[in-house]
Amino acid sequence: MVTTQMRCILVIFLVAVCCNCQSDNTGGSSSWAKLQISPDTLSSMKYGNFLIEIYEHANNHKPTATASQKKYFYSPIALLDHKSAVSSYNNVTKQQEMSFRIEMWNDKVENEVVKHLNEIVGHQIKSNQVRVIPLEKVILVSKRPTVDYSLYPEWTNYDKSKILWFYLSCYDQKICEELANEMRSNPKQFHQLKLLYSLSSQTSQTKQTTIRIDSVTSGTLVSTLLQKFGDKKEIFLTANDEKKMLAETATNIRMDTFDDSEVGSPDTEFRILNILKDLLVTSKTTIKEQSDKMWDSVFWNEDNYRPDKTTKTLNEILTKLDKETQKKLADMFQKAERQSEIKEKLTSSNKDAEKRREEQLRRENQSKDANENEMKRSQATDQEQLSRNQTRDEKSKTNKIDTEVSGSGWGVTVGAKVAVGISNTHNAERENEKSENAKNNTEEYDRKLENKERIQHNYDSNSWANADRISSVISGKLSNDSDSSRRVEISEEDVEKLLQESRNHVEWDGEKFVPKPMQLSRINLGKFRDSQSFQDRNIHVRYTNAELSAPIKIMEHAELIVVNEWNNLKDELKGLKQFLQKI
Repeated sequence: MVTTQMRCILVIFLVAVCCNCQSDNTGGSSSWAKLQISPDTLSSMKYGNFLIEIYEHANNHKPTATASQKKYFYSPIALLDHKSAVSSYNNVTKQQEMSFRIEMWNDKVENEVVKHLNEIVGHQIKSNQVRVIPLEKVILVSKRPTVDYSLYPEWTNYDKSKILWFYLSCYDQKICEELANEMRSNPKQFHQLKLLYSLSSQTSQTKQTTIRIDSVTSGTLVSTLLQKFGDKKEIFLTANDEKKMLAETATNIRMDTFDDSEVGSPDTEFRILNILKDLLVTSKTTIKEQSDKMWDSVFWNEDNYRPDKTTKTLNEILTKLDKETQKKLADMFQKAERQSEIKEKLTSSNKDAEKRREEQLRRENQSKDANENEMKRSQATDQEQLSRNQTRDEKSKTNKIDTEVSGSGWGVTVGAKVAVGISNTHNAERENEKSENAKNNTEEYDRKLENKERIQHNYDSNSWANADRISSVISGKLSNDSDSSRRVEISEEDVEKLLQESRNHVEWDGEKFVPKPMQLSRINLGKFRDSQSFQDRNIHVRYTNAELSAPIKIMEHAELIVVNEWNNLKDELKGLKQFLQKI
């Protein structure tokens, strides 16, 4: 009896386990089934230097399906428009971005698919029977971890449009500008990017991952730190370098955890970053003085341009210049500093103005609701009074005292209407006044925003427009000094790079150049070397599955895209000419 019970329990347990396995494996096949598309490729069509996969509707093979009822689908072409790459600052996310377009489909491709199908199936196919696979979501991913930029870890809803915009988030404006230039000039460098497609809404799944010491030390930046600082136990990173280190490590963990078709949820990325920050960043500190010994433990991409060193170099150059050039150099830094301060004040002012505008709108909405309620109550009271007057008037007519009662009745009615009219006029005046105030506040906010953007533009370009000119002057004066002991051989390009690298980290205090105060993150580098002190962390992460994936396509002769479009236009004109000749 006991044995029988144990067998029953075991059977129930196994059934439960199998059920759980099936529920966790709700992958691509169910999505294809929902769309009634056969997941097996019907055919592959060559287009340019790549292939387009073609699929068919699941009902195509039903005996009752006629030729005109059959439907066909093709995979998105994912063609990179490399010339669209631009660098910009996103005022919403407060991040530097490089954006670019990817073409998902076009009329030419669709027509080619129709032609191809007419060649391989045994009946005629019309254009209304063919369309791109009805994807629901798209996400851009990279086959390799990146250091200087990151990809947005969220699915983008796809509305079947021909073009989609994608974004890379950079830690530095210069990086975004370089990326945009590289994409426009040499797009093949971005072959590691690919698109993942989700065909329908899915329930996210969960798996466990472990953060180990190997996950941390395998990153490019951490490897550089370990090599650069030798046995130092404590080093310091700028805010941007801290973000780079954490993002690169999180990416490595994500790539080790998820398969190519699995996409971690945004909150998973956020949780991993927070855990890494708690593990790796011990505290924050501020460095102010050039003589501070802490500088030797600060990581900088190019040591010669570390703020304490550029400050020293600038002050040495200053002593070798004449008074006029000294003043020009100091003025250039002071002007940039003043514009930076104005920009910060405007940013703060804009935030205050935005809060005031939100508060004003909130009060106006409350007042509007109150006025509407008051008007409804007034109208209801007026209606009741009118009803009573009409009743009284009817009674008066019954008693044949028409003139007196009728007069008093009309007097009350007219009086009520006049009162309501005055009330409505007063409410309208108040609403107009508030609307005018809101308009003025909005115009003031827009003026400040426009002013901020203008100053931002000036700060980015005009304030340092003469950097090359003054670099040439400084280089010439140092190289041609009559005193051979003071003579320094330095190129104009080296001087300009020194100035550009110093502009955000060095300031003029009225007498000399000094480093700007800088907040740094303290990193316990000793923990990276001691695997015993690094305790593994187990976390549960959520993810969804992609049913399709494709690398972004790059034309072999990308510069000939315009020519291809011209050929397409010629084909269309030829077809139109043939059509007109038949008429």
